[in-house]
Amino acid sequence: MKIEETIQVCELLDTYGAMLTEKQQQIVKDYYFCNTSLSEIAEICGITRQAVRDTLTRSVQTLREYDKKLGTLSKIGKIVKELEELKSSESSTMQKKKIQRIIDEIKE
Repeated sequence: MKIEETIQVCELLDTYGAMLTEKQQQIVKDYYFCNTSLSEIAEICGITRQAVRDTLTRSVQTLREYDKKLGTLSKIGKIVKELEELKSSESSTMQKKKIQRIIDEIKE
């Protein structure tokens, strides 16, 4: 498992996890957060390893589709970038314009 993928899935789960069923959330958390193997998750859940794999694959795909449609993570990234620029800015006029851009971005 690549660390970049793990970070991405964790961010997706934090943002859109409530849109999954409790069982889907638990399987994704066990696998990505707790580094539990598919076999161990299968034993805990009382299902086959293949069922765990299918649920995990579908759940991650669903999270990615939510983000593709809603774009929340990219919007958050833009907001963070703007705030970082705002923090290092010295002009109060410039700060007001950036603050307004952030507000507009959030409202979209």
